[in-house]
Amino acid sequence: MLESAETSLVDVATALQDIEPLCVRYCALRPDRRETVVPALRKVHEAAVELSDSDERFTEAARRFHEVLAAECGNQTLKVLVGALIALWSGHESEWACHGEVGRPTAAQRRVGTAAHARLIELIDAGDADAAMALAREHVAASQNAALSRTSQQTVRSAAVSPLALDRARELRGGGR
Repeated sequence: MLESAETSLVDVATALQDIEPLCVRYCALRPDRRETVVPALRKVHEAAVELSDSDERFTEAARRFHEVLAAECGNQTLKVLVGALIALWSGHESEWACHGEVGRPTAAQRRVGTAAHARLIELIDAGDADAAMALAREHVAASQNAALSRTSQQTVRSAAVSPLALDRARELRGGGR
């Protein structure tokens, strides 16, 4: 539907910049966050850090962090909505990462991203919903703006959404395969 409407990638990015931080806020407000959200985030963050020298594999691991934020926010509507947008964005980002230097984040950008993820985990763990939401908004905007600056693609392409991204979106909805 977004493709047939010739929706811009900037439009998708803007929507995610506005609503993904709400998931972060909800994660930080969960009373059980230390038993649910924080361990899940630490696990995917550690995987991303281990892959920080691998351009293509890092992108996938870093996107998983954002998928977990949506999946663990505790609000089913946000989980599904943000999960669908993340799957769409991730498909494009993965496609860019697979097509050479144009689509890959630099080593410096990977370090900044993993540092932001580590700080988000700390803020969520502390229950600081306002600071976590503010950092999430900055981080999502910065990473998406960097990705958009590396591509000439301007509109949504459904073909960019991989079967893996679709499976993950189904997982976020709770539907499995």
